Amino acid sequence: MKTLGQERADWTGVASPGPVGDAVEVSFSQRLKRFIENEDSEPIQLFSDDMRAHSLSGDWYGEHVGKWLVAAGHALRRTESDDLTNTVERIVSFLIDRQGEDGYLGTYSAEYAGRLTNEAASSVRTWDLWVHAWMILGLLQVADALQLPRAFEAARRIGDLMVRTFGSGERSVLSLGNHQGLSSGVIVHPLAELSRVTGEPQYAALAKQILQQMEERGLAILSGPDKALDISELGTGKAYQLCWILVGLTALYRVTGDKQLLEVTEYWWRNIAENHLTPLGGPWGGIGTHKEVFNARGFFSPYGFTETCSTAAWMSLSRELYAITGSINYLQSFERSLLNALLGAMDENGRDWCYFTFPNGRRNNTYHWACCRSSGAMALEEVRLAASTLTENGISFNLWHSQIRMSSFGGREVRFEHAVQENGFESYVKVDLQGQLDLTVVVRLPIGSRLASVSINGEPFECKAENGFLIFNRHWSDEDVVHIQLDFGVAVHTFTYSVDHHGQEVVRTDYAHLTWGPYVYSTGLIDGYKKEETLRLAKLTPEAPFAIREEATKKLPVIDFVQPGRSPIPFQPYFEAGGRHDGAWRSTWIQVAWQ
Repeated sequence: MKTLGQERADWTGVASPGPVGDAVEVSFSQRLKRFIENEDSEPIQLFSDDMRAHSLSGDWYGEHVGKWLVAAGHALRRTESDDLTNTVERIVSFLIDRQGEDGYLGTYSAEYAGRLTNEAASSVRTWDLWVHAWMILGLLQVADALQLPRAFEAARRIGDLMVRTFGSGERSVLSLGNHQGLSSGVIVHPLAELSRVTGEPQYAALAKQILQQMEERGLAILSGPDKALDISELGTGKAYQLCWILVGLTALYRVTGDKQLLEVTEYWWRNIAENHLTPLGGPWGGIGTHKEVFNARGFFSPYGFTETCSTAAWMSLSRELYAITGSINYLQSFERSLLNALLGAMDENGRDWCYFTFPNGRRNNTYHWACCRSSGAMALEEVRLAASTLTENGISFNLWHSQIRMSSFGGREVRFEHAVQENGFESYVKVDLQGQLDLTVVVRLPIGSRLASVSINGEPFECKAENGFLIFNRHWSDEDVVHIQLDFGVAVHTFTYSVDHHGQEVVRTDYAHLTWGPYVYSTGLIDGYKKEETLRLAKLTPEAPFAIREEATKKLPVIDFVQPGRSPIPFQPYFEAGGRHDGAWRSTWIQVAWQ
């Protein structure tokens, strides 16, 4: 099934009861509305005349404002909050009043060598381009959400500064920043977005120039597929930056129609998906080389690091590829990352986030200025972008974990309402036409689900899933209601880690992890104190010892490992296993003794 790019009707996505909806709401109230409240808020003061005059270090802290603006723009479409509207308008006005005549809108002193306009910027630590990349995206987002021409113009002026500074090719964007140019190369994405929004080609031209400079420097983003390279071999292998640059390739593809950009991006997506994801759906590293970079292909450890920023960028990449291609693989990857890696990085208080998460490891809330706190909150608000897309003659509801209301479809006042019951097993779609209309309504089934029953207006309806989608192509009448019920089963996924030397196996460990539908299940401390235990499982029936236990207080079931001679071992969804607080332990990869 094909989608029509990112084309969407006028709709409002409302968080549905359940893990995702709860996370979105608590993040909105405890993080988004409190992190920046007015011009005196700490992140905004970084842009004040006084603090900027004394800013002589090349830190990334200014990125938080751009990310907050992106998140706020999405939240405003979702909530139409008057308080947040007023705050955003005040903050945008404050920032624009401090934008330089040349378009500069960063946090660095005019005297600091790391300022992007300084010819010596390549010789010192600088995140100036990175900060401006987020500022462009944030300003564009709120300009569209609130129809703020000044915000749009401020973003354009930053783009013009980039073109003037780097367009001639005498200076390269890639000489500013770290990770062999990857941290500055992310500017490809906002430049492409500027071309898309303005219709002006100079920004996309600079983005293409930067990609060519990457090739010349050996950062083989475009030629890597021809050389069968692994993502870890590009530059330093920095996961966050590489995923974000690939998002930029999708944006540039939308502007230029260059199919090579899409083919290259899909190659790298498959490379990451097949070799560099934890079971939770997060891009991982941290063991073989460096905490924030992809490990070499084939390396394995149950304690691998997943940076929350990398998870957010991977979700953006998967979402954009789905919007372009309509392939369900991208949507399923987005769902897995959302329900496990992203939710698993968030503290129950809605304010704190883990910088790194691990399949097996301790929750560690990160520090105040860490990038991941803003990336996580932003990724939650961006879930709405994947929740639904328009098809050739209707609408596709893509996420089981969202509640959506739509209107003004195809020139008609048509209202759709899609909601999921709290237990996660049932969904309904209500179509309110104020008349009659032929429409195609599509509902995607979650990973690992089995269709139990479908009814329309209370009458059983024969329907089969096609490639993971239920497709209702029919003549709809006023207030038709589709009711869908699913079953989920326990699945055991096995993995053998082995190392050979001269044909001899010298290392071998058998592992397994547990899923229930799209959720990965983990244990807390076993028996209250043990971080790990080896489980005996039968090879032919590994799921047999696992029993689902539904509790009235839980929206998702507990799964007990039951074996004679010992107390049951409870497994819970990864995001809540062991507790959703700093210091909690959880184990996902369990060592197995096969019987």
